[in-house]
Amino acid sequence: MDKMSLVFDLDNTLTDYDYTNRYAISKVFNEIGRTMKEEDFKTFKEFESKYWKQFEDSSQELDTHGMHRIDYVRSKIYQDYFGKDLITLECGYHLMNVYINNLGVINKVYDGVEDVLDYLYEYYNLFIASNGPQESQIRKLTNTNLIKYFKGIVSSEITGYSKPKQEFFDYMIKDFNINPIASGFIGDSLTSDILGAKRNNMCAIWYNRLNETNTTNIKPDVEIKDIKELKRIL
Repeated sequence: MDKMSLVFDLDNTLTDYDYTNRYAISKVFNEIGRTMKEEDFKTFKEFESKYWKQFEDSSQELDTHGMHRIDYVRSKIYQDYFGKDLITLECGYHLMNVYINNLGVINKVYDGVEDVLDYLYEYYNLFIASNGPQESQIRKLTNTNLIKYFKGIVSSEITGYSKPKQEFFDYMIKDFNINPIASGFIGDSLTSDILGAKRNNMCAIWYNRLNETNTTNIKPDVEIKDIKELKRIL
């Protein structure tokens, strides 16, 4: 009998995004001749998060100036954060690449992840679906030795759209050759992972690692607080 499929988010689900993100952003600040302070990191992270939330499920048409849709948004993040009068879109694109080239150079895997993946690997086909850059996500998986568990990875860079956009999930489902109804999606974000999974009739498992209160109308099928719970429920 064919194995069922499980799709995992990567950042803040399997690996500590802040840990590698801090390093990569510091290299961006160095590129423009600045040393990143802790307050700079917090400010940029908040700015980036709000920017992505506005974009991730938006149907707004963008004039990307001939750039790939995702590359354009990432370039605009740097241009708008550092100031349009100082940073051109082309410079934003360069800073984006500095960031991507340093994301995943250092990593931290959450406790229990490898034990859970060892268990699930025997019974399920495992995949990664991420809004992060493809090159960086592969680097993270390779440097942490988690790549051996996964049969495929799809990112917003490849699809041209971010989770929870339908275009992302259409591409993912076709590329992984999975049956959504017989598949599960595990992720930490209600607005991208869980919403996208629910829209596509996948079993949506919310990894509420930080024990947050769900104030949205998005209802996961399952909620876990510890990644090790997957061994019990799956």
